[in-house]
Amino acid sequence: ETASVTAVDLGNAVGADMRVTAPMTVFTPTDTIHAAVSTGTNDPAASLASTLGARWTHVDSNQTVHEESRDLVLAGDGVTDFQISRPDPWPTGRYKVEIMLDGALVQTREFEVK
Repeated sequence: ETASVTAVDLGNAVGADMRVTAPMTVFTPTDTIHAAVSTGTNDPAASLASTLGARWTHVDSNQTVHEESRDLVLAGDGVTDFQISRPDPWPTGRYKVEIMLDGALVQTREFEVK
């Protein structure tokens, strides 16, 4: 059995299903930024212990903004929401989020704060 990341959508809000309500690539300095990570297993009946991680980076300064990982049991299709927010406004510029599955980089999404 294998697990994979099938999609990564960025937005400033998620619904009850943890999916981004409106995908975006440009955010305002006061937004909470969500990365909705869709996962799937090749055998819907299998349960796989996996680690899903997100590393948020300010590309212009090459500084890591936030990094976290979660130990999950993946079964069939699912969505995991990672988010970042700040009490102070985000510095404007280019950012990226890198999604790791079991320690391996599997998806990268770039976005901008204007």
